[in-house]
Amino acid sequence: MGCFGILREHRSCFKMFYKWLIFLLSVLALLTVYICLYVSIPQIRNAVNNQHIGEKMSFLIKKYQNDENLKNIIDSIQQEFKCCGFDSPEDWDQNIYFNQSSNNLAKERGGVPFSCCTNNKSNLNCGNGVRIHAQITNYYHQGCLTTFKKLTIKYKSYILGFLGAYIAILVVYLKIL
Repeated sequence: MGCFGILREHRSCFKMFYKWLIFLLSVLALLTVYICLYVSIPQIRNAVNNQHIGEKMSFLIKKYQNDENLKNIIDSIQQEFKCCGFDSPEDWDQNIYFNQSSNNLAKERGGVPFSCCTNNKSNLNCGNGVRIHAQITNYYHQGCLTTFKKLTIKYKSYILGFLGAYIAILVVYLKIL
């Protein structure tokens, strides 16, 4: 149709070809994004649930007090996403300073890092002993993995909504031409 419109200098055929070309390329792009979204999210979920990643996170929690850069990264993630630990705050038992065992003499015993506290602005020791004393609830009880899963589901809806709006705008645009 496009070749016919160009050869015959038939403007309406060329416009029709142009509209269909834009429509098909847009549909192809949307399908690509849609497929990538639905294919990659389960793969990401499987990767996060993978034992190997759990072991890596366990290793990072164990090294929390030993590496200042790692400590800053974990603290910023926990503060930004309002979470504590990988699966739960109990993950901090893997760290020798936050371990709840009775032979742990550290001041952080049975606690969580300050970045897990809901009001960590002024008190850097707010997480000390909070998992031992059940009445203290000033820390996030949800692990970061759960928070990431919720964000994935939340943003998946936004992406699909954006795609729907894009298709609606595209249809209106094609009708105007």
